[in-house]
Amino acid sequence: MTKRLVRLADDLSSQAHRMRRRRRRINREYREVMRFVPQCILLCGLRQLQKDGLTIILTTDYMNEAEWLCGRIILMGHGRILADRRPEALVRERIEPHVLEGFC
Repeated sequence: MTKRLVRLADDLSSQAHRMRRRRRRINREYREVMRFVPQCILLCGLRQLQKDGLTIILTTDYMNEAEWLCGRIILMGHGRILADRRPEALVRERIEPHVLEGFC
């Protein structure tokens, strides 16, 4: 009986060790893949989830992302709501016809 328990404990220990190794490998592979996934693929995935009926709360500094993904946009400043509109109305009311974006 004692030998069976020892063997069982050894088997469980080795299975746990294999599972930890596998989990580390999967995490490493996931990080490698995520470094190379273009943003457009992520946004397309979000768009598909939205079409499937899922509500998504997105925080972004990029109006083009918000306009493409959202049916409603809330602009906030200093913790207060400045505007709550559909993207087309918000662009028409609040954004100049010519916008220059710069990245540093």
